[in-house]
Amino acid sequence: TATNCMAGFVQLTGATDVMIAKASLAYTMIVKNNGTVWACGVNTNGQLGTGNTTKQTKFIQVAKKITNVNQIAFNCFPNFFRTFQ
Repeated sequence: TATNCMAGFVQLTGATDVMIAKASLAYTMIVKNNGTVWACGVNTNGQLGTGNTTKQTKFIQVAKKITNVNQIAFNCFPNFFRTFQ
C-alpha cells in the first residue's frame, strides 16, 4: 500500500559485492560482482524466480544456472537478464 512506500533512498542491507541494484514497488533484484542474480521481496506470482511463491525477506540467489549477468530489467514481471559473452 502507499503507506508502506519509501520516499527517497534507503540503504540496501543484507547484500555485499553489489554491482547492480534494481527495485520495483514489490521486490528488489541485484547482480553481484561475480555475475550472479539475487532477489528479495514479494513473490505472490513467482516473480522472483525461486520456483515458489514464498515472500523472501532476505536476498536469495535466483536463476542459479545463469551466470556472468551484466544487466537486469523488469517491470513487475517477467524479469530479463543479459549476460557477458
